[in-house]
Amino acid sequence: MLRSISMRNIILLFLLGMMALLLLGCVNTSGRTQIGTKQAEQEQTGALTGQQTAGQQIAGQQICIIERPSMKAVEKYYDDGAEKMRIENTIEGKTLITVIKDGYALSQVSEDSPLKDRYADCDWVAMEVNIESIRGGIKTTTELYKKEVGFKFTCTPWVVNQKMFETPGKVCLAGRST
Repeated sequence: MLRSISMRNIILLFLLGMMALLLLGCVNTSGRTQIGTKQAEQEQTGALTGQQTAGQQIAGQQICIIERPSMKAVEKYYDDGAEKMRIENTIEGKTLITVIKDGYALSQVSEDSPLKDRYADCDWVAMEVNIESIRGGIKTTTELYKKEVGFKFTCTPWVVNQKMFETPGKVCLAGRST
């Protein structure tokens, strides 16, 4: 019953999966949250002092950064606290950018993008998405990786720059090649 899964679908599922798993719960009342291996140990022993965990709900405009040295990955999430988000996912020196707005996740088709082969004439590839489901994934990701050596998770407030959410050029719908 399983039909063959194309490389394009695997890439698109990976990009959406990364977004879904890495975007929620990264703020506390002090304006900064950090989860790392040391804090994970403190959580297990109940020794946290004044910091909330990454499981907290997003509350407003913020930038969250996840560092995973074992994967040579750094993810940055810029959230306007309403309906827009920008994700910069850097793995081994290559950065993929996704902008979420108007009910769509728009992934940039850059030279480093795995989408380049299929969408060579496009600047962005759009897929329908619910921003709240994406925000909901960060807690799971943080719980999965917080014990990983070198894992760091931080969030700080930021002043929203609307230019971060611009997607100039041609936008193509996922599943339709050019």
